[in-house]
Amino acid sequence: MLIGVAKEFISEFKRYKEDKIVNATPVKRLAMPGSANFSASSGELKFEDATLAEIKCGDVLMIEDGKQVPADCVLLRVKDSNPECFVKTGSLDGERNLKPKLASDQLSKNLDLLIGPKANQS
Repeated sequence: MLIGVAKEFISEFKRYKEDKIVNATPVKRLAMPGSANFSASSGELKFEDATLAEIKCGDVLMIEDGKQVPADCVLLRVKDSNPECFVKTGSLDGERNLKPKLASDQLSKNLDLLIGPKANQS
């Protein structure tokens, strides 16, 4: 029984260390009111650096090509003219194939008007 407990402790400790690494992963998050990077007077929306541990439900993230985000996300906009991207969901559902995701054309256009080209470059 002691060996089983020791095995569980080791596996939990490994999982804890892996979670710490994942939670420290940097992401770009849209600066919201209360954030140091939010400026209501300029009227310009900016993306700020954050870690996955700081992300909450409802945050708007900029996910770059090839980056991993271990969470469910809703695709709002794709930078490309084609509103389609391919998502690997193996860490969520175990499937290995890429799944096509489409951004709403109308939503993408409205976000372009709201965010503007300057936010895309930062």
